[in-house]
Amino acid sequence: MLYGGGTPNRVGEFDTKSGHVTWPDGSLTGSYFWDESINAPMYAHVKDPQCSNVTMVDKLQNNCGLNAIVLRRTLKADGTVGPDTKYIFVNPYPLERGNFAREALTQMAIWNTDMAMSKAIRITEGKTLQFRVDATNIFNHPLPTSGSWQSGVVRVRVPGSPATSLASSFDWSTFSMITRPLGYLDAKVGARTFQAKVRLDF
Repeated sequence: MLYGGGTPNRVGEFDTKSGHVTWPDGSLTGSYFWDESINAPMYAHVKDPQCSNVTMVDKLQNNCGLNAIVLRRTLKADGTVGPDTKYIFVNPYPLERGNFAREALTQMAIWNTDMAMSKAIRITEGKTLQFRVDATNIFNHPLPTSGSWQSGVVRVRVPGSPATSLASSFDWSTFSMITRPLGYLDAKVGARTFQAKVRLDF
């Protein structure tokens, strides 16, 4: 495309505020875009239409790795593209700028409640002992994420955006390149934690 890390072309109807987290009971993964009518993620990845453009990729169709996003329910029964398949996002052609604006997608809301309690006890004149307890995520509300890791020596899951890339990405669990459905979520993070402190003022 025109520049590295560019944006796709939106060629179908897509509401940037339509997403909401759905995590089926017993499932190891969730989705930000879920289709209740088929009980599955709303969108699917398929080979980009320009991969079959003979003018662009003459004799290189099998080596074309570009993906497009379609409505899953419009795929054929065997999961392949048919004449009625509705494309939502495709890759722009070389030297073309994608028409989908950066940061246009409304991300999932992330809320958290922290609390603290403290008690100060006067021991003598000029000396005070303070007890304090800090609680993070007091309601133990899970925060969904997709492949987000905290940097540093210890790898810790942190809240992050759902998968939104047309391209394949590296999966640390399988050490391979995979394609995640649009809106894919693979973990819940942010368990309730407590921290106690004792402070002596003199």
